[in-house]
Order: sequence, then C-alpha cells, then structure tokens
Amino acid sequence: MRLALHTQAGKSIPVITVVLGVCAISLIIYLMPSDIFGCGNCKLGRETTALQTLVSIRIAQATFHEEHNRFGTLKELVAADLIDKRIVTDKAFYDYQYTESGVGPVTYCVHATRERRSIAYRDFNVTEEGVIRANTARRPALLLRNDGIPISESPIPE
Repeated sequence: MRLALHTQAGKSIPVITVVLGVCAISLIIYLMPSDIFGCGNCKLGRETTALQTLVSIRIAQATFHEEHNRFGTLKELVAADLIDKRIVTDKAFYDYQYTESGVGPVTYCVHATRERRSIAYRDFNVTEEGVIRANTARRPALLLRNDGIPISESPIPE
C-alpha cells in the first residue's frame, strides 16, 4: 500500500515527497543567517561572548604581567595557556576577530572587531586600564586605543 496525499485537482503526491520537502525547507531555514529574521537577541548574544572573551584576556594579561613584569601578545597568552588558542587563529572566534596593538611593558590594547556588520552592533577593545570600550559604527572597524566609549556608558542598541 502506497501512502499518498491527494490534491484538489485529483493528483496524488507520495507522502515521502511531502516529508522530504518539509525537511529540506526546515534545513534551509536552520542554516540561514539569523539576522535575515532580525534576530537582535542573536547579535546581543555575540556581543556578550566578545565581552566575556575580552574580560578573559584582561585577566590573562594581569596574570602574565604578574609573572613576566610586562604584558603579553595574544600568542604569548596562548603559549602560557591563559586564553583559548582559537582566539589567535585567522578565523573569527565566535564571529569576532581579535587583534592586539601597543603591547609592551606597561601597555596593551586588544581589539574585538565584528567579522561583518550583520553579526553584532558594536566593536570593542580593552587596554591595560581594564576598561572595555565600544563603538556604535554601523560598519565593523578596528576600535583604536581610547576610542569609543566605556561599555558602562554605551547604550545597548535596539
């Protein structure tokens, strides 16, 4: 016995065809970027992950400085097993690219830049001061030292 659905025109469609079609559409929707559906919570979630990563880097820098009397590069922090090694790869770490500048005995700046505009609302940085700063530029941009505003004063985009 073959299961089939019947259309108003009297044609029959095998049930397996309908089931496979529904599965295909579900898979396509699952794989689509969430921002097509306006997922603001997804963007805020990515930002939260970036902020948590910067906090981890800030703590790692303090630990490294305590042991070496200077701040470390991201690769040195990985080598010291203080941060996740995926942060320093060429691929984005949870949709943000992490870079450094001005790393030395008394200074450092780590930048978290969105991979693309649709990923999140803001880019961030953290310096030896321990203050995480954000920008609200529409396009992803490297947030330089002392640019942007502290996240405590940065409005959460709607």
